[in-house]
Amino acid sequence: MSGWFEYARGRGSRASVYLDAAEREVPGYRLARLLQELLHRGGLPAWGRCRATARTPPSAPARDGAV
Repeated sequence: MSGWFEYARGRGSRASVYLDAAEREVPGYRLARLLQELLHRGGLPAWGRCRATARTPPSAPARDGAV
């Protein structure tokens, strides 16, 4: 669950740590494998691709071309 939560927050590196731990604890854990594959392919949740819903600090400047 922690791996998915970090993935959903856009924190791929942290998600990967949790997913690796889940895989070690329960070899073949399908959700961990699927999320790891998604991370390796650079997949983002839909809300992470939209500036209005992405986790961005309020003080962060807008990027050119941001949706």
